[in-house]
Amino acid sequence: MHLNLPTYQIKITKQLNKPFIYDEIRKKYVSLTPEEWVRQHILNYLINHKKLSKSLIAVERKLTYLNSFKRFDILVFNNQAKADILIECKAPNINLTSETALQLSLYNQQYKANIIIISNGLKHFSWKLDENMEYQSFSFFE
Repeated sequence: MHLNLPTYQIKITKQLNKPFIYDEIRKKYVSLTPEEWVRQHILNYLINHKKLSKSLIAVERKLTYLNSFKRFDILVFNNQAKADILIECKAPNINLTSETALQLSLYNQQYKANIIIISNGLKHFSWKLDENMEYQSFSFFE
């Protein structure tokens, strides 16, 4: 499926007749779901277009929120090991709604990232912390 993100040299394999895509951060093949397709394209954008170091990127790690376990999609740290960019990925067929934004903001209560992004690969919404410590909409994907 074509996304509103740059294409790249994708590594796909099949295991037990199911497609898997290579994740450069986790250094392994992972099940190729529609959400994973978006996640991998965003990771490619971060690494090859924004020139962010792979060592500063975490993918699908567990977080605890209100006594339940959740997983963030992508978290980028700065050189001081502080959360810088938090990204929530959805499948292309999922509409980005206020509920999606709420999910991202709830996750961000733990990380307090400077930039928060939700994307379904076709549409992207990005907010950046300004000098008044308020999030303002901006365009992250050029």
